Amino acid sequence: MRAVSDPIPEGTWFHRSKVICYSEQEGQYLTFDRWTSQAAFDRFRRDFAAEYKVLDTQLEGFAAHETRIGAFRPTLWSDVQRSLPV
Repeated sequence: MRAVSDPIPEGTWFHRSKVICYSEQEGQYLTFDRWTSQAAFDRFRRDFAAEYKVLDTQLEGFAAHETRIGAFRPTLWSDVQRSLPV
């Protein structure tokens, strides 16, 4: 696994970004962005819409396709265990 920094402007809304390369097939990547909240992500997308569009255009052709898989929140393993059927 290789990680690189993502070019997201610094701010209180953002924790970090990580890009990982799929080790079994070169050329496949996943990007994980950690935001302080959904509202912070929405605010970033609004405030930096123009810059994001420029970056997206610069990276066009790098990805055959891009799929957003969703928004996730941290959870404790003990919370997962409590939700499992007995």
